[in-house]
Amino acid sequence: MKLKIFLIILLCFFTSGCWNYNELNELAIVTGIGIDKHENGYKVSLMISNSRSTQSSSREGEAQTTVFTGTGKTFTEALSNIDVKTPRNLYLGHLEVVLVDEEIAKDNINIVLENLMRNPETAKKYYIAIARDNKSEEILKGLSPLESFPSQNISLNIQNSSQSEGISTEMVLSEFIKTILKQGVNSIAPSISIQGEENKIDNQESLKETEPKAMLKARSIGLFKDFKLVTWTTEKESQGINIINNKTERLYVTTELDKNKKVVVLLDSTKCKSDININDLNINLNINVKGAIVETDTDLDLENPKTIEKINKSTEKEIKNLVFDGINLAQKYKTDIFGFGNMIYRKDFKYWYKVKKEWDDNYFPKINFKVKVNANIESKGALENTIKEKKNES
Repeated sequence: MKLKIFLIILLCFFTSGCWNYNELNELAIVTGIGIDKHENGYKVSLMISNSRSTQSSSREGEAQTTVFTGTGKTFTEALSNIDVKTPRNLYLGHLEVVLVDEEIAKDNINIVLENLMRNPETAKKYYIAIARDNKSEEILKGLSPLESFPSQNISLNIQNSSQSEGISTEMVLSEFIKTILKQGVNSIAPSISIQGEENKIDNQESLKETEPKAMLKARSIGLFKDFKLVTWTTEKESQGINIINNKTERLYVTTELDKNKKVVVLLDSTKCKSDININDLNINLNINVKGAIVETDTDLDLENPKTIEKINKSTEKEIKNLVFDGINLAQKYKTDIFGFGNMIYRKDFKYWYKVKKEWDDNYFPKINFKVKVNANIESKGALENTIKEKKNES
């Protein structure tokens, strides 16, 4: 018995360690993936960090990344086609973004999601975005004067457009799939494209110019119904959708008090609460916003409470318009991207299973919405009044 225990302990010493361990210089670290439709099936592009051997230094002007492409009837075949071209083993553990061709998204994005989810190396926390008006390969090769890695440029572009403007949305793969799998809700995704001269986007020399000939730009939101992209939003529709979904961190709203009297308000707190009445399918949206005045183009008396009240009312009206812009688009394309069906599922699952199959097509488009907005402009910035008003007082 003692001999058996001794042999088991001895065996542990020989079998311990990292069985799948790889040296860093043996790996091709993939930071971005582009998936395009191709006549042979799929064209996959991999952005690989150009990490040279420690025994050699990078040459001046050398690109920080390399893009390898491969084609195949399936996603896996295209990936294997790339694998034989690279001298290192592909590693997806540091993946930042996946771009999906607009054509694939409109046809059926499910095959892409299946392959991405089955890869055991990735954490599924990378961004997924739709390549709009350009192939994902072209966007993946886009260089930026501010970021060394195009994949980082894409992800930061999405973050900034979502957090500061509300015209896009941050969507990681796990959240995208989680939304699709939920009862009574459809998913959305950000889009990105090339602005400027497309043939200059991967030109290293153009980065030396004060104004690049081409750059990447985060665009508005794509609405999905099941696994298919059905439409794009305008910027205002994107903002309205983000407000309802509580995805807005900062938002600039321009209001017009009177003719030629404009005020710009920065909203830094936007909260929306939803309540649904199952009996008559009425939904109440209560929205509370807080912010500060950041710009005026006229001589308003900002020390007068009535003026602030007027700005609040005007802001509330503008927010309500944005919200209905988003609602009207979703109802037009019959896709519940807000999860109101999921609210019904959680409230009364028996009723939900009666309407489930027809929810998007017959029930959601007929919902009546009541929107109430409460705006509280707490700050006037560094000035208590406008400069012009102060001059008139003196």
